[in-house]
Amino acid sequence: MKLKILLIAIIIFTIFGCDNTPKYQPPITKVETVTDTIFGHNISDPYRWLENDNSEEVKLWTKEQNKFTRDVLDAIPFREKLKKQISAIIETEDMSTPIVRGDKLFYNRQIPGKDHSVIYMKSKDLDETILFDPNNLSEDGTIAIDWWNVSPTGKYFVYGLSEGGSERSTLYILNTNTKEKLKEIIPQTRACSIAWLLDENSFYYTRYPLKGTMEKADLNYYRHVYLHKIGVNYTNDKEVFGEGRNKEEWPNVKISPSGRYLFVVAEKGWEFCNIFMKDLKTNNNWIELTTNVTGLFEIVPAEKHFYVKTNYDAPKYRIFKVSYKKPSYNNWEEIVPESEFTLNSVNIFNKKMIISTMENAISKLYIYDNNGEFEREIKLPSLGKVGSIYSQIDKNYFYYSFSSFNFPKTIFKYNLDEISNIEIYQTPTKLKYDDIEVKQVWYESKDKTPISMFLVHKKDIKLNGKNPTLVYGYGGFNVNMCPYFSQTLLLWLNNGGVYAYANLRGGGEYGEKWHKAGMLLNKQNTFDDFIYAAEWLIKNKYTDSQHLAAMGGSNGGLLAGAVLTQRPDLYKAIVVGVPLLDMIRYHKFLIARLWIPEYGSSEDKNQMEYILKYSPYQNVNATKYPAVLLTTATSDSRVAPLHARKMAALLQAKNRADTPILIRIEHKAGHSKGKPKWKIVDGLTDRYSFLMWQTGMKF
Repeated sequence: MKLKILLIAIIIFTIFGCDNTPKYQPPITKVETVTDTIFGHNISDPYRWLENDNSEEVKLWTKEQNKFTRDVLDAIPFREKLKKQISAIIETEDMSTPIVRGDKLFYNRQIPGKDHSVIYMKSKDLDETILFDPNNLSEDGTIAIDWWNVSPTGKYFVYGLSEGGSERSTLYILNTNTKEKLKEIIPQTRACSIAWLLDENSFYYTRYPLKGTMEKADLNYYRHVYLHKIGVNYTNDKEVFGEGRNKEEWPNVKISPSGRYLFVVAEKGWEFCNIFMKDLKTNNNWIELTTNVTGLFEIVPAEKHFYVKTNYDAPKYRIFKVSYKKPSYNNWEEIVPESEFTLNSVNIFNKKMIISTMENAISKLYIYDNNGEFEREIKLPSLGKVGSIYSQIDKNYFYYSFSSFNFPKTIFKYNLDEISNIEIYQTPTKLKYDDIEVKQVWYESKDKTPISMFLVHKKDIKLNGKNPTLVYGYGGFNVNMCPYFSQTLLLWLNNGGVYAYANLRGGGEYGEKWHKAGMLLNKQNTFDDFIYAAEWLIKNKYTDSQHLAAMGGSNGGLLAGAVLTQRPDLYKAIVVGVPLLDMIRYHKFLIARLWIPEYGSSEDKNQMEYILKYSPYQNVNATKYPAVLLTTATSDSRVAPLHARKMAALLQAKNRADTPILIRIEHKAGHSKGKPKWKIVDGLTDRYSFLMWQTGMKF
């Protein structure tokens, strides 16, 4: 009998074979280990060679990895169907909140068939007209506007262009009346801050050192303030602020409505900044209003006074009123004290203060007089987020935007005299959103701290523990994560998916204490908050570990990488976008020294010891990992693509599960900005098809 069974087994093996070959076999990456000794720790790096962006070997590796990723993602059965739907969504019209200058309005309008938004201008006497169309700047659409600014009466439109999403922009000027492009070309104006003089012949602006003036690595720092006069070559521009100061400072400029007082707010990190003020009429020296104070300050200039929003000695912010004649701190008058909710923004129009707050990560909008007396609340359509608020200081109206997960972005015009709130625009969509439910829940993190989280899903959801669920987080840099509208997200929701959006420590939703609780030596709190969100979703039968996915980008990419290495058993799939992952070496590349106040660095012994415990790249072990999609771009000038490259190679080598470890390396693209529509469509299609496929969503 035993012999008969053995013969049958041999026959079956002969006919059908026994193939133990893994289903997903990535290209083999060579190992060349480099070991660093840092404060007594021997830290090995097997893929240091992948840090070299210019190496032909790295370029070949990139090509092979992209092919492997394409082979896997292109085989997803519904990918092309999903791509068609995302393409239709991206072609939807959209509009930004108008900026007011004199009697003119300026705004972006997304137009079907064009890769980039077009800048429009509209006045009382004219219908809207195209002011600037960036879609003709390059054949492949990879030259784009990074930022733009308009002079006080709307005479000049100033804008920055960069190529391939690099954000290393060059400044140009357009006369809005004649549509004539001026001869001005000013390089090194990344994220430029501008303050115009009233004659509109000159403006203060920020830029970085010119190429050839210092070492290449330092061109990412030393952001200083200059004065430019229209028609004069920029090389003759006078430097007015920055000489002799810390190279990692980030100054921004503002000017009073009279044009007399210039302000510089010089930030260093996300909890320190100093304010400087200069009387341009008397040409006095800079007055330093705050000196090495732990706190953030925002200046709102008005006519006879300026206002200061600050979290100095007030973690959830307060507002001061300050005389230009007596600007020293001991003369500041507190007019809106700190409350239990976080104060988000302050604007002054027609002697009224427009204040937005966050109350449990949900926006509220209020009107005060200019002495800080409450007048009324502006009722908002639902639980959601107030976006940009724009007007000019002498206007009796302002524009603002509002959106939520189940409420498309809508632009309102509020008249302060008539107390009227008129809807002027709503983003059109053909997707259903009236049956989408939004609610906020609270759960306990590892240390019992209550954490809030938004849950978004169809109203008829069944808590069977098997819903495809995507949890998203950020948790850093004092950034607020509030409800927003996304048509791509609606595709996920309308196909039975659940979306969980957690307000992790490190963000700013609950003030500066919340931020500090997730930075530096508290960074593990952010990861714990995210992990416990996943566990809450499983415990409450929304999903299970076979239907749960996680996603994060940039600082959120660090988050996704950390939870991947700390709890690989918890997720079916993880998207790790434009991430920081080697936290031992991150500060050595691009602009990353700016982030040392947030993360710390391995140059400090105590910080290094802490970072080493969570740094994703140093904590990859031989174990079973979920499906992973890392994304990066070769022109990213914020987060070096080496992080994703090294992590992909290490995960592929250490993974003991038959799951795909993929890396998507995009060319002629950067951290996030400047992508043409076709690149946006491809990226969204890859991310969502990967997530839907892995979580078993029926599409």
